[in-house]
Amino acid sequence: MRGIPGVMYVRGRTQSDVQSWVDTVHGLRYKDYQLAAPVESIAGGEQGGSTLEMESPLGILEEVGTVKEIATSMEAKGIISWWRSAMGFARE
Repeated sequence: MRGIPGVMYVRGRTQSDVQSWVDTVHGLRYKDYQLAAPVESIAGGEQGGSTLEMESPLGILEEVGTVKEIATSMEAKGIISWWRSAMGFARE
């Protein structure tokens, strides 16, 4: 069902920026809100070397219809292992 968040992922320039976003979402009081993974730094993704500034502009909202589409996006960003672990799909 579109319009109702199921999984949200945020990436920012600083850990503080991401924490602020997470705090705002928490304040919205979604019925079954759960923070799947703590706010942390993931430098350059698994493939390393890339920077946030070069990958995508800030303030972009991307809505997808399935968890599979999210996984594809996480793989493209080079953070699929982190995402699978955070979602409980794989052990670290």
